[in-house]
Amino acid sequence: MEKGSDIDPQGAQQAFEIAEVNLRKVEGNRLTIEANLALRRGRTRVRAINTIS
Repeated sequence: MEKGSDIDPQGAQQAFEIAEVNLRKVEGNRLTIEANLALRRGRTRVRAINTIS
């Protein structure tokens, strides 16, 4: 588990945005599931940063 204070805000936001784009592009059940998980991880990291700020 990461601490919110250990997360790079710009990197987390960028990873979240990339995950959103990737989710729109994927085809197939497995890739969709993996893209959804990446999106959720990214959203959680961004929310953790915003909670600290």
